[in-house]
Formats: sequence, C-alpha cells, structure tokens
Amino acid sequence: MGNFCSSREDLQESRRQYEHYTFLRQQILSKLGDDLQKECRSLYKEECCRRRVPALSKSDWEEVCLPFIQRVSCKDVGTQQRIFAAVQEVYPGPPERAVNEATFVEFNRLALTLAEQDLRQRIAKLKEKFGGDAPPIPANTHLDWFADLLGKEEELSKEPLQISPRSGDLPSESSRLPPLQTSALRQALPPAGADGCLQPAGAEGLGPKEEAKRGQRLVSASPARSEDDVAGSAFQSQHSLGQVSYVLKSPRPSPEDSVLGSRASLTSEASVQRRMRDTAQVAEMRSTILRGELEVMVFNKRLQPEPRRLGLNPAGKRMSILRTDGACEDSWDIDHLQCISFGIASNILPKPPPAEKTLSFRFQFQKYGNEARYMCAMFEEGSSCRAAAAAFSQLCGVPVTAADAPSHPTYHK
Repeated sequence: MGNFCSSREDLQESRRQYEHYTFLRQQILSKLGDDLQKECRSLYKEECCRRRVPALSKSDWEEVCLPFIQRVSCKDVGTQQRIFAAVQEVYPGPPERAVNEATFVEFNRLALTLAEQDLRQRIAKLKEKFGGDAPPIPANTHLDWFADLLGKEEELSKEPLQISPRSGDLPSESSRLPPLQTSALRQALPPAGADGCLQPAGAEGLGPKEEAKRGQRLVSASPARSEDDVAGSAFQSQHSLGQVSYVLKSPRPSPEDSVLGSRASLTSEASVQRRMRDTAQVAEMRSTILRGELEVMVFNKRLQPEPRRLGLNPAGKRMSILRTDGACEDSWDIDHLQCISFGIASNILPKPPPAEKTLSFRFQFQKYGNEARYMCAMFEEGSSCRAAAAAFSQLCGVPVTAADAPSHPTYHK
C-alpha cells in the first residue's frame, strides 16, 4: 500500500512539473515572437537614465536581468551558467565592456532561447515517464504553479513574463552566480546545429552607416593600408582575434532573404524554432569567419571559380581571401564595404550560379570614384550562403540587400 501511495505521489509531482514547464515554455515562445525587442529597448533606455550612463555594461545587464534569467531557468543554476557562458562566448571581454542597445536585446533573446531549449528537454523526459503521452492538464491550473515556483504571491504569478525587474527583484550579492572559467565556455554551449541554440546579434534592424562607422572606431586598428595591399602571409589565429573589442551590429532583415526572418511577429512555435536553428548557424558562421576558415569558391579574372577561404580581421578591419593553406592572398578594408547582395549579375557571368548560393560584396573605393567594385563568392549550400550573409553583415555593420547589378568585379590576385 505504501508503494502505491509513493507511486501516486510521484505521478502527481511529475504532472505538476509538466504543467510548470509547459506553461513557462509557452510564455517564452510567446515572448520570443512578440514584444521582446520593444521591451528590451525600453528597459535599456530606462536603466541608462537611472544609472546616468550613456551605455550599459555586461555587468549592468547581468544585474538588471538576473531575476528574469532566474525565472525563465526555473532557478536552475546549470541553465543560468549556460546562458552566461554563451553570452561570454559571443561577446567576450571584461564585465565593464560596453553593451549597446541592440546587443542588450540579443543577450535577452539568447537567455530565452537557451532556457526554452532546456525546458523542451525536461518536458520530453517527463513525456517518456508517462509512456510518451503528455499527462492531462486541467484547464484551471495553468497559473497556480507560478507563485510556488517563484516564491511570490499568486497575484504576481498571473503577470505576463517580463524582463524588467519588479521592485525588490534586484539581486543581492549572495544571489550572484560565481564567475565562469573561460575554459568551460565552449563546453557550456550546445553543439553546432543543435536545436534552440544561440540567438544573439540576431538582426532586428541595422543602424545608419554613420553609426556603424562610429562603432568601428572602437576597434583597435592596425596601421592604415591601402585597399589593394596584400595582408600578411598567415591569417591571425582565433585566439588573437578573440582579444579584440568590437561592437556587434545587426543586419537589416529582408522579408524574403533574411535568414533571421521578417519584422512581422513570429507567433507560431514552428517559426520560433526555425529562427533558433537559423541563428545558431549564424553564430557558428561568425566564429568560422573570424578564424579565417569559411570555405567558398571565389571567381578569378578568367571568371573561373577557385577554392578559397574568407576571413575577417576586426583589429585591422580587413576582409581577406585566403588560400587553402591559410596564407592570405588578397584583402580589403571593410570601411569601404557598402553592402552584401545575393546573386551575381548576368553581365558578369552569362550563366551565373543560383542566387541563393552566391554573394556579391560591394566595395566603394575612392580611386574608382562612383564606380563600385565587387567580390563574388559561391557556396556549396544555400543555408551556408544565407548564414554567411548575416554573419558578415553583423561583423561589418552593413546591410544585406536585394540582388545588385555589378559591372566591375574585384578579383583576387
């Protein structure tokens, strides 16, 4: 009889957990597809005003948003550490490093994305416990659990999920997480291509070109070189690039081409899940570019594609074409990069490759006047092409536009 009671209590607790996780996950999905950007931008401005600073820092973000992170993680320390590790991975630097408004939005999008991924795994395990079938959820219990989970009054549990801390929610010193060791950062991130990974720098609008240039001035630049200079014999390692402080920029999404979706609200779960997968690929692509390991086919002066690698050195503000052995073959100053387009114009190639697998990088050099120059690259997969467009857009602070009509391609030497 005792075993029966124990089993029944265990079943009830599992059902209660399932209700908890399901309700919170639906709130997170709704927040990801609804008013996240608006709420985060408003909170950012309020906190800057309250603290009397022009921009928040990484430690400010942690202080302001820790109650929110604790809530969406169900106070699970492992989930919280995974969130902070992912933030450090995509935005390395000391706690006092400045965080602009767009990056502040993406930090919170990242927190929601990883929290949703963990909740999905917990829900799947509970379904297995029930033989693969979801336990029944009484219609009137969806809000009751939140008060117990957060230790708050029931009235507070009925409030919608919000990022802004309520009165009394700011964390005490004793509630802060211990500092993370950098050696654990990569292990804390999900593997490449995993569902629900990484959302930062996810592209809800690109500031003016002047803002991009202002952000680029924060980069520790190398001595100036002309646009036709050839960089050194080897591209810098990921480790050395990781020490550079640069401002994350968000690409301007196109309703048709943007890998990060349109500006319309993404309300369905399927849309949110697709967005999570896409931005995970963009984050991985960003790292690949910074390592100088993006494999592409670049068209030479005979209009023949040759295997090369693309890389970006934010310290020297140079975009480079590398040979397969890693040696730099040609490079251009990204200050001259105007935009990125899908496809290659037919007046360059009579039979161009599919537009969804090719990118044209438009450069404007002073010595050529108003005549633009283009570097064209072809990818093996359309998904890699889209991810590369978004990643370069974020790193260089330029928009991704509709197909251009280049007349003067810039070839590598």
